[in-house]
Amino acid sequence: MPKKYWPHNRERNSNLIELVRDDCNLLDMEPTLKELLIGRLEIVRSDLNDVLKNLEGIDLDWAPGAGMKSVSAQLQEIAGTERQQHAILNEQVDADHDQLFKDCHRTTLADYVVLLGEVRAETIEMIQQSSDCELERMITIKAEWFESLNCEVVPKAEIFRSMAAHEWYHVGQLVSYVWMRGISPYLPGE
Repeated sequence: MPKKYWPHNRERNSNLIELVRDDCNLLDMEPTLKELLIGRLEIVRSDLNDVLKNLEGIDLDWAPGAGMKSVSAQLQEIAGTERQQHAILNEQVDADHDQLFKDCHRTTLADYVVLLGEVRAETIEMIQQSSDCELERMITIKAEWFESLNCEVVPKAEIFRSMAAHEWYHVGQLVSYVWMRGISPYLPGE
């Protein structure tokens, strides 16, 4: 019987963290803030990729019911919000967040997979280019932003954490969509 690996398999998650740590050659040390942020983003992306495999052949305009986001809208939400958060991280106060979001619309699953990979690579690069001190630097944000905890300033690292939390939220929705289509997201190829 195949091993269940989704949504959370400690061995797989531990292996992802070890891969991050191998890259940094820090196996004998506690994980750094960068490693933890990258590890969190890699784990959620692994979960999303597992779901994406089960979305092949599904109409991207399909939604489970009236008023619910389509598969395409869920994927655009993940990529678009991450791009908006890049603007926040880069302190681009004049960024057109609506346009950043609209620019993330795609018409095929393959195109979404490419976009999601590009956006995440940009995010990982931003983390890797930041020192731990820079990641803990406070940045100004809108207090009504969903991940701000009603604060007007948060540590830069908090924005990266929110990317993972936001993505997991939509991964959970997509898992429900897959189940509604009669596909088990827990085992590959089912």
